[in-house]
Amino acid sequence: MNSKQRMLIFFGILFLVFSIFIVDQFSNIPKNDPLNQTNFVVVNDHIIIIELAVTEEERRRGLMGREKLADNNEFPGAITGMLFVFEEELKHSFWMKNMTISLDMIWIDSEGVVVHIEKNVQPCVNNPCEIFAPNNSALYVLEVNSGIADKLDIQQGTTIEISLNA
Repeated sequence: MNSKQRMLIFFGILFLVFSIFIVDQFSNIPKNDPLNQTNFVVVNDHIIIIELAVTEEERRRGLMGREKLADNNEFPGAITGMLFVFEEELKHSFWMKNMTISLDMIWIDSEGVVVHIEKNVQPCVNNPCEIFAPNNSALYVLEVNSGIADKLDIQQGTTIEISLNA
């Protein structure tokens, strides 16, 4: 057997071992993980299941008229929220007109860093409604039930991982 043949056999065995290793690694990935089909954010090791408001109409409507944030039947007891997604990073402003629940509003930049928080924002009862806006530009705004920002220790500078799967 010459050196070329030995080299081919060596690389053939190496390829086979590597292939077995790769197949083994991918077989350990959960195939039916419900989070693979769910939009969520991760903040300080906590998962928040989110609804998206992506279109202008969805962002305008937001959570108006709702008596609570949606329950998630797939993840009972999970924290839920609404993530407003904008086309560009700006100082997006919000108000609480036609709201029935109080919220924490969290502005997040394109890097996933919290740039501003408004806690325990109450529904608007007087006209004109107060307008809430950050000092820094943001690409996303996360609305969660009042008290969640404190419960999860979300502060300016906190990093939030956003996973849009659905």
